[in-house]
Formats: sequence, structure tokens, C-alpha cells
Amino acid sequence: MVVFFAFLLIPVFITSVTPLVTYGTTVSAYAATYKSELAFATAHPAVVATATKYKTQLPTRPGSRGQGRGRGAQGTAILTTISANSKAIDGVIAVAPQLATVTPYAAQLTALSKVPPQVFPYLKAHGAAVTKAAADAPGQWRTWWWVCFGGMIFFLLSIPLMKGRWKPSDARRDEQEHEAMVAAELAKLNA
Repeated sequence: MVVFFAFLLIPVFITSVTPLVTYGTTVSAYAATYKSELAFATAHPAVVATATKYKTQLPTRPGSRGQGRGRGAQGTAILTTISANSKAIDGVIAVAPQLATVTPYAAQLTALSKVPPQVFPYLKAHGAAVTKAAADAPGQWRTWWWVCFGGMIFFLLSIPLMKGRWKPSDARRDEQEHEAMVAAELAKLNA
């Protein structure tokens, strides 16, 4: 019963086990795999917010701009493309000052955009709990050790209350006397 109740009390004293066991491995793997991307996002939240807000106006890859002047059919194709995309171009022109703030970080933002979409919600949901659990675990296990130490003291003090013989020779003598008494009773019953 004591072991059962101790087992029930472990989650009361050591609350760090569940987050570490359940989420710790995945959080650690994400943090190690995307370390530089996460560091950039943490260090530059305004740049990430601006890039997210104006993601439709950003080029699909860094440095993707038109090259050179068109001649003949090529020039007509460029003008047709500009005409077809005039709303998008006007949108880019309208937010040009905001886009200028994210341009120096094009490489980092491109790397950040390659992080799988499930990583950030997972880290947001469980990262803080895992970090707190990792920090709290040593103190909680120390507390549990003192609880166990108290249990040991309790058991040591309850030893004198236990019934029975402490020496094997005395226990063997009691067993022989009991066996002799049982044999005598059986003999009376059979007679």
C-alpha cells in the first residue's frame, strides 16, 4: 500500500515529468534543427511580422527582378506581363517603404519560410512548458528524495512495532514448537 500511495504522489511532487516525456524530444529536435531560423525570428520579431504581413508583395525568391531591356517580341512580352500584373505592382509600390525594412534579411526570411508550418505552433504550445519543466526537474527530484528519506525514517521507527522473531534461530524454534503442537492435536483427533 505504501508503494501504491507513493506512486500516486509522484505527480504531485514531480510535475516536470509529463511535459519532458511527452513533448521534450520533439521540442528539442525542432530547436536543434531550426536553431538559426528560430534565433533570427526571436531577435527580429518586427522584421518577421512585416514580412508576414506583406508576403504577397515580396518576391518569390531573393533577387528575382526583371533583367535587362526587352527588344521586339521580348519587350512586348514584358509589357504584357506588366499590364497583367498592374494591381500587384501597385501593391508593391504602395508598401515599398515597409518592404525596404525586410530586404536586408531576405536570406534569413527565405530560410525561415522553409521551416515546416507545424513547427511554430508546436513550439508555441509546448516550448514554454518543456523549458519550465527542465528547469524545475532537479528541485522536484530533490524534494521527492526528501519525501523518500522521510519514508525511510518512518519505516526504521516502525521496526520495533513489527511482530515476530528477529533471530532465525528463535523463529526456527517457534516453528518446531508449532509443528509439534499441531502433530499432538492431530494425534488426539485420530485417537
